[in-house]
Amino acid sequence: MFNNISEKIKTLANVMCWIDIIVSVIISIFIIFINLWAGLICLILGPLVSWIGSFVLYGFGTLIENSEKTTAYLRYLAEAERKRINKEKDRNAEASAERTKNFSSNTNFVKCLECRNIVDISKLDESGICPWCGCEM
Repeated sequence: MFNNISEKIKTLANVMCWIDIIVSVIISIFIIFINLWAGLICLILGPLVSWIGSFVLYGFGTLIENSEKTTAYLRYLAEAERKRINKEKDRNAEASAERTKNFSSNTNFVKCLECRNIVDISKLDESGICPWCGCEM
């Protein structure tokens, strides 16, 4: 019932416009028999007012349609961002595991992940910066 509501509202606007135009023409014909000028004015203004009045309902249907498109796009962006964050977390976890694997308790050397040089742990400063390439170990 409420699927594709924007198209239904726009169709309703078109149908209502045509019904109003037909009714205003019929009423104008009856008014012409009573007063010619009033009937002619109604014949011109009636359909015009009906047509302009349908803009509001049609515009509302278009607004709903655009809102649905915007919502779908925002959901797509949120899903893409969630995937990017999860991928980044996985990459950081792998790098952390690689760093931990490089540090062994029974050796005094570690392999730098960036430049792949073997570094003596005693020669590292407190920040854990590789003396060869400057990356954090």
